[in-house]
Amino acid sequence: MANLINEEKNILFSLSIRKSKYLDFSYDREDFENSIPFTFSFDVENESFCYPEEKGATLTLYEIRKLLSSIEDIVNKKGANSEIERFEFSSSECYFDLIFYDTYEPNLVYIEVWINIGSYSDGASYGYDKGFRFVVNVDRLKSFKNELTQQLNLLVND
Repeated sequence: MANLINEEKNILFSLSIRKSKYLDFSYDREDFENSIPFTFSFDVENESFCYPEEKGATLTLYEIRKLLSSIEDIVNKKGANSEIERFEFSSSECYFDLIFYDTYEPNLVYIEVWINIGSYSDGASYGYDKGFRFVVNVDRLKSFKNELTQQLNLLVND
């Protein structure tokens, strides 16, 4: 599992790309036509949100590659002491959104996690998202990206 821990160490965001019965991948298709299963957990003090494997949540290969390349760009720009541009990632199936933007502090990046409550609760509650903003170190963000890249490579090159 790829983990992001905030600077205060009271938030844990985990994302894992994994093989399951929900994998729908073929080299013959475009990236946006390939569905890759994932699990997700977000723990903040007394709250926890989770998309376990049984939920059948997937991202497209296009979405995953866009997320990874954007994180790589953020890490590189922060490493060069350049201002990073705001990047918003939204899963096409409305599971969650991630927003990355500059703190204007060396080696730190703001991340917002927004969870679509309708999708999360299978429609029991709907009409709003729940979000959290926190700060992560660029080295942690780089490790997160590297772990996801490794998981993806194992999955599509299997």
